[in-house]
Amino acid sequence: MLVLLAIENIAMETRAKSEIWLIGHPEESLKGAKLPSTEDVLKLFFYHHLTLKMTIRDSARKTIEAVMPFWEKARIPCRHVKDSTDALVRLHEQWLRL
Repeated sequence: MLVLLAIENIAMETRAKSEIWLIGHPEESLKGAKLPSTEDVLKLFFYHHLTLKMTIRDSARKTIEAVMPFWEKARIPCRHVKDSTDALVRLHEQWLRL
């Protein structure tokens, strides 16, 4: 019984440590068919950056590549990947300053 309680406490601590302030937990992919919100995009970005240990720029590029099909499907004019990546990096810097 004590072993189970200890395991549950470890799991709760680990889950709490993985939570990102104002964002929640990183997510591996975008879910659903609706346009992703800024929060959804940042969750995916942090998954690439913190879980997969990618650089900020690589994480931003991978995230933008995942978001672009949603924009194209909604017929939203898209900027180049580099410009969108720069915008996501600026958004991350803005989040850091909060």
